Amino acid sequence: MIELEEVRHAILQASVLPESSRKADAAVDGSFMKGRSLLERCLLHAHAAELKPKNSLRDFFIAGTVFFDALGRERSTLAMTTPTTFPLHEPEGRYEVAILRRWFEDAARPLALAFDGRNGNDYHARCLATASDVLSLRQRAA
Repeated sequence: MIELEEVRHAILQASVLPESSRKADAAVDGSFMKGRSLLERCLLHAHAAELKPKNSLRDFFIAGTVFFDALGRERSTLAMTTPTTFPLHEPEGRYEVAILRRWFEDAARPLALAFDGRNGNDYHARCLATASDVLSLRQRAA
């Protein structure tokens, strides 16, 4: 079984997180297949009950949010293989990119809020809210 840290590291290589500037190349540069492949492989582990640490899971969901946000700028649907345990699983494997983006954001939100509640600040909620802003900054710089 792939460890969650490996999953987190792999998906972050193909997505964007607010703390870094080298992001979303898999989706933005059109080579989204690597990002999609990583998501397919990692989704199974993201739903395992024993997942720890939760910050890695939060990062995975934020990375997925940004990946699908970037991909949504180029296409509205995609073919993807998901585990049957994935809440949005479609046996045909056709997905609306906007719906996947919203699901990943909705999955990240409670984790971000839980960390913020524990820490007594709003850092993680701000990271989630601004994650896609990195894509806007990248496009303006180009």
